[in-house]
Amino acid sequence: MAPVHAVVFASIKPGKTDEFVALLDGISEMVHVIEPGICNYYNFKIPDVDIFVIMDSYEDEAALLYHGETPHYLQYLEKVMQLFAKPLSLKINVKTPKSLIPN
Repeated sequence: MAPVHAVVFASIKPGKTDEFVALLDGISEMVHVIEPGICNYYNFKIPDVDIFVIMDSYEDEAALLYHGETPHYLQYLEKVMQLFAKPLSLKINVKTPKSLIPN
């Protein structure tokens, strides 16, 4: 199976960047420790704006689906959704599972 690559652009509400970074650091650590199908999972902040880019790669679609069902991802989503200034922009090379990013 082909690898899956995703890029997420997250615009964060003013004053919420530190809280977002703490949550993002936590999920990044969990992904690397727990998820066997992860190839890469990293992020960076675009200078001078509250926009983050999250880039991740998985061995296959099954690994991506596993990521979206893990307790640490679901807990992360529950906390982080309130920090976004606008809906996430997700670019991915497969059909996006609806469970990954709720409305």
